[in-house]
Amino acid sequence: MSNVERIMEGLKELGLTGEELKESVQIIIQLQKELADSILELKKKNLPSSLAIANQPQAVQLIDMITDNIVEEQGLLHRAMNGEDIYDSLAIIKAKIESLIAGETSQARTISHITQRMKQVKRDETP
Repeated sequence: MSNVERIMEGLKELGLTGEELKESVQIIIQLQKELADSILELKKKNLPSSLAIANQPQAVQLIDMITDNIVEEQGLLHRAMNGEDIYDSLAIIKAKIESLIAGETSQARTISHITQRMKQVKRDETP
């Protein structure tokens, strides 16, 4: 499977179609090229590739734009307006997009993940 096919499949799984799909694929390919050197350096240091994305404001903005399109397609905003908590869904979407850019699995920062990390830190701090 080529890089473009992998990206298209990932975005289709998230609900993108048509022009939004094509545009998002092009954005991700562009970000892959722009961040390639930074991601390679982070991998050499055994650091998460998502740091390269976090340190690039334009990349964060483009990921937010793609996320907004997916949120519309999935109807998440409507569900949030009806009182449903969509934080975990948003975290998973963003992690999937980051994974498509970095070429590796990014950790979704879901509420349960954050809670587990906080418990672990508290345990580590206990004498």
